[in-house]
This record gives sequence, structure tokens and C-alpha cells, in this order.
Amino acid sequence: MSTSITTTPEYTASEPSRPQDGDDAFLDGGVAPLWPILQLALNRSHFARGGVWGALRWNAKMAVSGTAAAPVVVVGPIDSAALADGNNVWRPYFTSGETTLGASHVEGGGSLSASTFYYVYAWSDSAAPANVKFQISTSPPTINGAPTVRTGYKRGETKNFRYLGCFPTDGSGNPIPLRMVNGIYRYDFDSLSVSAPHRLLNAADSASPTWTAVSAAAVVPPHCRNARLHCVLAAAGSTTPGGSAFLRQTGTTANNRSWTFYAVGSHTFETETELNTSQQFDFSTNPLDTTAKLSAWVLGFQE
Repeated sequence: MSTSITTTPEYTASEPSRPQDGDDAFLDGGVAPLWPILQLALNRSHFARGGVWGALRWNAKMAVSGTAAAPVVVVGPIDSAALADGNNVWRPYFTSGETTLGASHVEGGGSLSASTFYYVYAWSDSAAPANVKFQISTSPPTINGAPTVRTGYKRGETKNFRYLGCFPTDGSGNPIPLRMVNGIYRYDFDSLSVSAPHRLLNAADSASPTWTAVSAAAVVPPHCRNARLHCVLAAAGSTTPGGSAFLRQTGTTANNRSWTFYAVGSHTFETETELNTSQQFDFSTNPLDTTAKLSAWVLGFQE
């Protein structure tokens, strides 16, 4: 009568003895039973599976362009990805070069939706397991009920649909062109809009600083907490020309970043700012004489 085998995911230093030539070999008895050898091998196999669980080695590069009906997502080469299909069968996958994804990879089919973040996954299909497959989905790689906590997999998955990267669409559903390298995203500067969603603010004149919250959620995904900004401080004046700009994470009060320019005109600078869990930051301006206006565009973000 057969019974199930229980394995332990461990690699022990001890080595079992095997029967010598001429000895009788028994599974559970004799001078050197075979069962300890089998148990050790199965335990080490279980350990090996745990060691590759979630393993992903690739060049971590992705480029996005195209239109709502014909998105173009170029995924860099994958050296190795360990994935388990719907039947819980594990396989290693690789690609020999870049892979270009399009409309056929969109989950559910059809054109991309307007003003939506999409996420790119590598997955194993039990119906056709020979090669890795890819999917573009609106389902994020975050824990259900905790949209700011990123995992390595599509929501609800723990062994399949490995997360690679993301991108947003504009008001017409077209992908906002960007490039990603090692989790650092930069939007195509030539494609940045002069208004929303990239241009977040054009501050009104303020003679005394007033903190105002600004949301970058349209171009920074929920699981990210920082944004790269391109800022222009327009300062005017006559007796004491110039002005200051201040940035901080929304919800904080103790610290902020500041820039002061002692000259009339437009002053350009780039910086990173921390975001709260709603992708917001605060800004304020302080004119040294008459006016100080701050404009800001989101250049990218980092996972």
C-alpha cells in the first residue's frame, strides 16, 4: 500500500551511506537502506525549488511608445525566470533578445484605456509551456487592499505572472512614451505635455509661503513614493529681485527642500521629491520682492 512522501526544504551537510557491491539493497532495511538516500535527494530538490522561487535575471530595460490601439512595449532579454503555470509545474524560461509586445498581449484584448496605469508581466501558460509569454494588464503587482505595497507578481499570484515594469496612458489611451532601466523611469522629454498630466503646477503669486498639495498620481504609480521634477521658478522684482521655492512630502512638516535665486528672471532646476501614499507633494514659493511663480513637470519616477 502506497503512502505520500513528506519532504523538508533543506540541504543538510550529512551524506548517507549506500550499499557496497555485493550487498543486498533494501528500501527500509539492511546495512545501508535506500530510503534515507531518496529522502535526502527529495529534501534537496524541495530546497532547490525554494531557492529559485521568484528568481528573475534580465537586463531590466523596457521602452514604451505607440498608440491606444497599437501599443509598443519593448522588453529586454530575460536570462532566466522561474515560473509555475496554472498546474503548479515549474519551468525555467529565457529569451534570446528583446521582445516587442503589442495589442495581442493586452489582457482582455482591445485598445488601452485612457488615463490608466498598465503593468507588464512574464508568465507561464500551461496550454503552451514551451516559451515564456507576456501580458499587459491593469492589475497591479501589489497586495490586495494595500496598493502601495509592491510584490514581484501580479495581484493574486505568487508563482506566475512575474512583474517587469509599468507605464501610464494619456487622456486618449495612448501610452506615454518612457524608458525604464533598473526600476528608474524617465519620460521622453520631447513628449512631455505642456499641460496635464505632466505639468503639475503653475503657482499663483504668493507674498507669504502657503503650502499647497499637488498630486502626481497620473504619472506616478501607486506603489512609488518619489518623483523626478523639472522646475522653473519665475522671479520678478526691482529692489530685491529673486525668490525661493520649497518642496516637501505631503503630510510632513519638519523638513523641506528649498531653492533661492537672487536675480530676476526664470530659473530652472531638477530635483527629486518624496511623495506620500497618494503620490502627493507640497510646494510653496516666497518672493523676495514682488512675485515668484513655480512651474513643475514630472520627468519620471523610481520603483
